[in-house]
Amino acid sequence: MTRGGRDVSGLLPVQLIGRLGAVLYLGSSFVAIVTLPLPQAPDASRPPQLVVAVVALLAGAFSWYAPWERWQRRATLWLVPLALGLIGAGNAFAGAPSMGYGIFFVVVFVWIGIAHPRWTATLFAPLAAVAYMVPLFFIPSDRGLNMASGALTILVCALVGETLAWVAARFRRSQEDLHDAEMKYRALVEQVPALIYIQAADDVGTPLYVSPQAPRLLGHTQEKFADPALWVDQLHPQDRDRFLRERSRTNSSGARFQMEYQIRAADGRYLWVRDEALVVRDGEGKPLFRQGIVVDITERKRAEFQRLSLLSKLVSAQEEERRRIAGAIHDDPVQIMTAAGMRLQILQRSTSDPRQIQALRRLEEIVDRAVQRLRHLMFELRPYALDRDGLAGALRMYVDMQSREEDSPSYSLVSQLKTEPPPADRLVLYRIAQEVLTNARKHARASRVAIVLEERNGYYVVQISDDGVGFTSDETPDSPPGHLGLAAITEMAESAGGRCRLTASVGRGTLVEVAIPVRHGPSEGATPAEVPRRKEWPKAVPA
Repeated sequence: MTRGGRDVSGLLPVQLIGRLGAVLYLGSSFVAIVTLPLPQAPDASRPPQLVVAVVALLAGAFSWYAPWERWQRRATLWLVPLALGLIGAGNAFAGAPSMGYGIFFVVVFVWIGIAHPRWTATLFAPLAAVAYMVPLFFIPSDRGLNMASGALTILVCALVGETLAWVAARFRRSQEDLHDAEMKYRALVEQVPALIYIQAADDVGTPLYVSPQAPRLLGHTQEKFADPALWVDQLHPQDRDRFLRERSRTNSSGARFQMEYQIRAADGRYLWVRDEALVVRDGEGKPLFRQGIVVDITERKRAEFQRLSLLSKLVSAQEEERRRIAGAIHDDPVQIMTAAGMRLQILQRSTSDPRQIQALRRLEEIVDRAVQRLRHLMFELRPYALDRDGLAGALRMYVDMQSREEDSPSYSLVSQLKTEPPPADRLVLYRIAQEVLTNARKHARASRVAIVLEERNGYYVVQISDDGVGFTSDETPDSPPGHLGLAAITEMAESAGGRCRLTASVGRGTLVEVAIPVRHGPSEGATPAEVPRRKEWPKAVPA
């Protein structure tokens, strides 16, 4: 019987079956030769017994050196008639009762059971009965008792052989199913466009298995991945410590390892990968190994960088347009409206008609309100205080103006900034804060809004909280036209290499946190190899 092109008729390979038969032949001949000098039955004949032992020895030697791997499994069956014949001959020449040779018949049928398919033992049972019964005609003994013992012995031999064949068939089937499942799993693993690995659950990550995608991904040979230091050595310097800390933490806690980082390929270029792994444990909870998958996300990161770069350019263009419009308003409409107000004052002094004076005053108030609104619009478009007074000063001026609006909440602003953010980051933080404050006033129906500016653990952090109506994650409000919206706020923060996090619940207000890393140089000009990273949140930021 074959399965998948492989001979699966027996429990053991054909060559091993032949050599096992050789061992049985050689062992039997050794026993026969060693026992020849011992006392034997009166009718025993030693020379024929020696011939039987020599034939068994020659059969064993042939069986050991025979090229069984070239032959089919059934070729080994010729060992059975020869073995049964030698057992019968040895029994006849020994002159002893056949019951003493029953163990040899059992050994033959054990070999048949583990080496050949079911019903083979039953097929050879008649031949075994002949080999057992024939010597009885040459031995003076109780033939009736020997015949009964022969029938029982052959029956037991057949049962032993068939039972072993059935067990072997079940075992073969389970082994084949396991092998097929392993081959399918291996084929799946090796075809997945990702690197699959298994590591020892230790601090160094000793590799136990690395899929063939590893050389294609990083360019190193498969043998090099057996070195546990290879992976860590190829990590980007900015990611190495973070990777080791996260791996140590997940090893000790049993949590899932999830991380995006850069790793150097054999040709020197850096790839962005996403690594996810989980510690597999036994029934007692002890770690067995770590199983994970590494996916190349370089193209995704490049697209993300391009998207964020376009967003940054869009924001820059928008700010430039705001600056131009604000300048145009200041240079033309505000000047004209201011001049109109001065003319109205002159007209009031030149007339004595009370009704005309009152009408001119009302008109002057309208012009003043228009000028104030234009100045407020100019500040909305381009807060010059941001360059003059910094982030805290510009936000304080903005909330002061917001406080004059109807139904405005009360504002509190606390600044703990040690240094002023660079102009580009300052503008990003201001625009995000401006949008969040507008949402709090118009949509959250808040009565109190708190603003905290601080520099913590290498980050500029802006926290804005309110006591408004809040919302659930499924009810995230859409911003009206002309506003950034929560998704755009997050993208704007990420374009500066930072993060934006929102925490809200119905009836318990909203907390928006923005964190942008402190830079010691210009914040513009990032290259695709340094795509803004999804950094960890600075410590002590509330969850």
